[in-house]
Amino acid sequence: MRGLPRPLQPFLTWVTGVPLAEDELKVRWRPTLALIAGLVQTTAGIALGVSALTRPWYLLAPLVLLAWPTVAGGMRRLDVVVVHQTLHRMFTGSTTGNRIVSEIVTTLLWRPPYDGNRQEHLTHHAFPCSLKDGDTVYLQSTGARPGMSRHEFRRYLLRTVFSPAHHWGFLSSRIRGNFLSLSPLYRMTMAYGYLAGTVAFVSLTGWWLEWLLFWFLPATFFFQNQTLLYTLSEHRWWIHDNAERLTKAQRDQLTFGRFCGTPVP
Repeated sequence: MRGLPRPLQPFLTWVTGVPLAEDELKVRWRPTLALIAGLVQTTAGIALGVSALTRPWYLLAPLVLLAWPTVAGGMRRLDVVVVHQTLHRMFTGSTTGNRIVSEIVTTLLWRPPYDGNRQEHLTHHAFPCSLKDGDTVYLQSTGARPGMSRHEFRRYLLRTVFSPAHHWGFLSSRIRGNFLSLSPLYRMTMAYGYLAGTVAFVSLTGWWLEWLLFWFLPATFFFQNQTLLYTLSEHRWWIHDNAERLTKAQRDQLTFGRFCGTPVP
C-alpha cells in the first residue's frame, strides 16, 4: 500500500487499522468505540436514505443504493464486532455488563438472545465446521455442499442471495428467537416492548415507507446476505468431512487468514 498516493494513506490506515511504519495509528479501536461507530454508521445511513426521498430521481437512486449497504453494514458491525465480543465476555469487564450490552443490541437487530446465542457460538468454537456447528447447518440449509464446481457455486450464490426461502428461513428463525423462545422474562419484555414501540412510532409519524426502506429492508435482505457471504468466506467448511474431533493442524486449516495492510506470510 505504500506505493499508493499519499492522500489515500489516512483512509487506508482507517480501513486496515495498520499505519505505515513511520506513522502512528491515530484511532485505537476499543469496544466502546466499535459500538459508537456501529450506531453512527447505522444512523447516518438511515438519515441519508430518508433525505434521499426528498431529492430528484437522478439523486434518489444512487443515494438509496448507498444508504442500504451503509445501514446494513452498521448493523453487521454491531452484530459481528460488539455482540461477538460480549459472547466471549470481552466487551466489558463484568459478566452482567456483557449480557446487558448484548441483549440491547440483539433486541434492536432481532438477533438471538444472549444465552442461546452464546451457547451456539461456543459450540461453534468447540466443534468448528462440524454438524454440531450451527453455521455449518445454516450453510447446508441454503444448498451449500462440498464438491461444487465454480460454475455450480456461482449459480448457487446468485440463487441464494435472491431466494425467498433463504430469507424467510433466516428471518423466521430471528422471529422465533425473539418472540417465541423460552428466553428470560426481561428479554421477552424487551422484544415485545420494542415491537410495540416500533409500531406506535411509525403509526404516529406515518413513516411506514421510511421504516420499510431504511430499517426493515437493510435488516433483512442486506443484513442476511452479508451474513451469508461472510459465513461462506470465513472457513473451509468441508475439507475434513464435518468431523467433530480435529487435531490442531486440522483446525488451523479450517480458517482463512485475513491480512489487512500487511504482507501475506
